[in-house]
Amino acid sequence: MESGSREEDASKHEDPKAVRAFVRPHRYGHGWRSPERYGSILFSDSSGGNQEPILNPAIKRLLNAGSGPGSARRIARLVQERGLEELRFDIDPKVKPHVVGSILELETSFAPQSFDVIWSSHVLEHLYAHEIFPTLRQFHRVLKPDGFALIMSPDVTAVARFIVEQGIAAVAYHSPAGPIRPLDMLYGHSRAIEEGHVHMAHRTGFTAERLGNLLLTAGFPAVSVAMQNFEVCALALMPEADDAAIKKTLLVSGFNFQELAG
Repeated sequence: MESGSREEDASKHEDPKAVRAFVRPHRYGHGWRSPERYGSILFSDSSGGNQEPILNPAIKRLLNAGSGPGSARRIARLVQERGLEELRFDIDPKVKPHVVGSILELETSFAPQSFDVIWSSHVLEHLYAHEIFPTLRQFHRVLKPDGFALIMSPDVTAVARFIVEQGIAAVAYHSPAGPIRPLDMLYGHSRAIEEGHVHMAHRTGFTAERLGNLLLTAGFPAVSVAMQNFEVCALALMPEADDAAIKKTLLVSGFNFQELAG
């Protein structure tokens, strides 16, 4: 089956009731190059001058998938408490990731079960709709059996509600990049795109139900989804993951996946 039809076929089997969703108040390119050594990661030269990472399986590791220029600061405490070594992965060599590559082609960069955690913050919406399912399958492939993925994306439901109540031109919130309006959340940051950063455009969108069901269909046996501050946050657990311990640690970092009573 070609990747272009995977999500369409997978969506036929999505069960909205299977996802535990609840409300809380509150790039690409093939091949990469990196320094000869990053932390415990060695890079070996292969033909053509590219370098391949040699990962020590004894080291606990977090993959920051589509990292951009920064680290996973929002879960800094989790990284510290779990002794994780963060590996920044991005298509753009200008942001100086540890490994340059496409999240569409993770299998060309990393062996199966290479990571304990995947952090993917506001990345998936930059892909086309038909690319989401195969990308999530690759997330599942590179995670260890007791690992988990934490994925964030704009919440289309919240954006639509804001448009109805406030209008499409109203400012929803302010960010370091400036005021953010519904058009920025739906289609990508307007000023950045105007300045030539066309990769900032959004090509698809997510509700809690859609993201959760895609993760379930991709093979994650347990998925929890929370919505807050115009953001969908999904926690996808591998089969041997410690659900309670992970949620407790994430709660300290501001991610509340605890289920509501009743």
